[in-house]
Amino acid sequence: MYTTDDIQDELQDLWALAFRALAASSGSGGANPLVRSRFVDGDTPIAVPIQNGSATSPFASIGQWLTSLPILASANDGRAFRVAEISPILAGAYVENPAFRGRRSQFLKGLAASPSNLGTGAQVTGNVTWANLPDASGFAPARVISGIVDLLLNGNFTETDDGLVVSLLYFSMTGGQQVVSGTIDTSGCTACSSITVSDASVGAINAGNIASSAIVKLLWGASVPGNITAKGIVAQGASLGGNVTTLAGQASSYQDTVFTGAGPTLTGGVHTMDPSTYKSFVEQVGVLAGGATISVLPTSDFLSDPQPVAAGAVVVMAHGDLNSHDMDLSAAQINVTLDPNPSGGQRYRAKNNGVGATPALIHAANGWAIEQYSNPGHYSAANGNSPFGGAGNGEAAEWFANVGRKVWELAFFS
Repeated sequence: MYTTDDIQDELQDLWALAFRALAASSGSGGANPLVRSRFVDGDTPIAVPIQNGSATSPFASIGQWLTSLPILASANDGRAFRVAEISPILAGAYVENPAFRGRRSQFLKGLAASPSNLGTGAQVTGNVTWANLPDASGFAPARVISGIVDLLLNGNFTETDDGLVVSLLYFSMTGGQQVVSGTIDTSGCTACSSITVSDASVGAINAGNIASSAIVKLLWGASVPGNITAKGIVAQGASLGGNVTTLAGQASSYQDTVFTGAGPTLTGGVHTMDPSTYKSFVEQVGVLAGGATISVLPTSDFLSDPQPVAAGAVVVMAHGDLNSHDMDLSAAQINVTLDPNPSGGQRYRAKNNGVGATPALIHAANGWAIEQYSNPGHYSAANGNSPFGGAGNGEAAEWFANVGRKVWELAFFS
């Protein structure tokens, strides 16, 4: 099971790159802006012609920042983060409809968190759109990550794409407050791999519920009072207020999660719950529809505290074994063979402890395949493997067992 320390460590690992970028921009000064971070201040007295996004000459709007982004210089330029640090303003909210740029990772980050019950932090009233399409450069990153951190969007966030570049969305708000009041909608995408909401509230989520739709991950205090439609759900310490619709046969897992709305309906999918989550579903008089099923697993089948794995180790996991490893990749290759007979809902997490760069091999068994850590959306053959790690500290991945497809699918990766 997760401990508080484990949750904090994982969140730091999962988004280490993002928050290094965000932290780098705080406290910056001078006339020359940072290369990948800019400041936005709607109350700035600086004249528009000399606004350049530096701390001393910030942009007056988010739209100015987005327009200022150059075309991609390389595929890696699209994958590396671009960040707008957004100041609170006297009027309360920036009234605009930001249009994210295609084929790039970009974040809106509030310089002060904006709890909805106070309304004093950075806010935007409008809708964010992201058409994840090529720019004039033609470069195509392997994957891109975009989202909102510590800023309240009074509106919807909508992504569309051409299906050629994998995207991920991430939303978080200090203190678990609202980050998107409306709907996160990726139903027009075929390459959005996942939508992660961490310690924040969003109004509703519509990712679609077909094979190419996104997995929704609700982590560590995430709440969704409205309905969720997705390929599948991974919920850890979350709060669900509406109905959940998933792809028929798709595995979803819930741990330490509560249902807050009366009569929640689960439509489609194979839903695996720990006892406390199932108890909450029953107490709210939950309903199953569209072939949905529920299985209740003992607590031991969910994630354990991470255990160290030495360089060169060969680990063959039996059903019910510990399932979270902190890996030493400094020397000989680690090989891990996953549970050969998962019954649904099992998860396995690997973390790079920051020593060395020899990728581990994570093996599927008994006819199962595994989604590739380095190429999300692509799968090994039956009994194949996925390399993990080798790039440095902060790497983490979690796979969950999709019994309907006999595939270990990525729940998250960094």
